[in-house]
Amino acid sequence: MRDKDIIKLYEEHEIPQLADELVSLVRVGNIVHLQGEIGIGKTVLVRRIVQALYNDSSFLVKSPTFSIVEEYPEIGVAHFDFYRLEEGDQVEFLDPERYSKMLCLVEWPEKAPEFLKKPDIVVTIQYVDTHTRKISLILKDSLSTG
Repeated sequence: MRDKDIIKLYEEHEIPQLADELVSLVRVGNIVHLQGEIGIGKTVLVRRIVQALYNDSSFLVKSPTFSIVEEYPEIGVAHFDFYRLEEGDQVEFLDPERYSKMLCLVEWPEKAPEFLKKPDIVVTIQYVDTHTRKISLILKDSLSTG
């Protein structure tokens, strides 16, 4: 079987719906790559996924832009943001084995390609206009959309 490609258009206010759809697909041990230009909504999507997993829409989700990773051990999630890494920067201080038992949500994965195994889901976000995003999901064939 080949990987599944899903492409949808979302208005900004529909991001919680997308987060809920992703929550229904992912499980501990999965890796989700989030791709798109700066400011397009990757962190917003991660925030909604984490809040959905906590079942608390007011749960504070910090951006790991400066810390590189934020962990949420109660729900088995690690949120990575490799934006600040420069070419050649190393991430040896991160233990891939530790994160193999967590759902890993990875922003800017192309900046640390050697760190984690291949993704189970790739989410690519592109602008259509000011309020609309084209979001493509590429799912490994072992994942199901129902």
